[in-house]
Amino acid sequence: AIDRLEKSDQLLSQESFTAYQNELQISILNNDLENMYDIVEQMANGNYLGSRYEGYTAGQLYDMKNNLVNSISTHKVAHYSDRAGIISYKTDGLEGIYNFENVLDMTPSSFNKREYTIKSKKEHIQSGEDFYKIIKNFEYYIAARVNNEKAKLFEENKYIKVRVLSDGGQHLVWGYIEKINYGSEESVLVLFFDDYFYKVYDKRYVNIELITATYEGLKIKNQALTEQNGMKGVYVQDASNIIKFFPVEILGSDEEYSIVYPGDYIGVNERNIIKVGEKRYPTIKIFDKIILEPDKVYEGQIAD
Repeated sequence: AIDRLEKSDQLLSQESFTAYQNELQISILNNDLENMYDIVEQMANGNYLGSRYEGYTAGQLYDMKNNLVNSISTHKVAHYSDRAGIISYKTDGLEGIYNFENVLDMTPSSFNKREYTIKSKKEHIQSGEDFYKIIKNFEYYIAARVNNEKAKLFEENKYIKVRVLSDGGQHLVWGYIEKINYGSEESVLVLFFDDYFYKVYDKRYVNIELITATYEGLKIKNQALTEQNGMKGVYVQDASNIIKFFPVEILGSDEEYSIVYPGDYIGVNERNIIKVGEKRYPTIKIFDKIILEPDKVYEGQIAD
């Protein structure tokens, strides 16, 4: 076709050029590869000259030929979802394993952390390869494994406050305990959420803290706690570097920290007071220098 037009002075109309482009685009969009390659092959062999393109110049046909060859690898084809949602270009191959259909059946024995590789948005993919997913809403589940002793603290069909640790930050969110699957030593809590989705939608595993009670007070490390005369308390190094013992009233504890009652106010520049039995004692205050190794000091010691 190009050779036959070498001597032709006819000009390609914009209408014909657009129609030809549309024909190729429709073939690509409909995944009609046979017709698309047929067009390119005929152009390459020089025998594609329908009446629609007899108005092309040789130079225009050369340009079209090159554009057609390039379009096979560079043409963008639109893909349309059959439902609205959030698109994510991160996949890990575990979408078929962890899903809404089987999450309520997760047990301690099936709760094994699987190896996976995050695949992000890229320019080239293989045929049949997943490269994006559609997330239809903001609802999601987190399955948490705990020992049976802790599992006793929770009930199905109850709300629980959860601290989600993500990207170096933390966020408090309410979850719903939809199911508890008990094992011989451990249990799986299946928690339902509809908040904070934007921070976890692209993560397979996250760290969380289950909050069973909330206390307000002063936070101290458990390793600082000791006993004196039957009272639980801590050693404090005062402004004169003298070690003094102050009793504390513990409101709540976990494995690492305790929250203690700040005491009752009695006056300016005075330590707040707590009650131990029938007696009242001054207790710790903010900015006290608390000794973390109480077994290495004693009451009245002058610290170096």
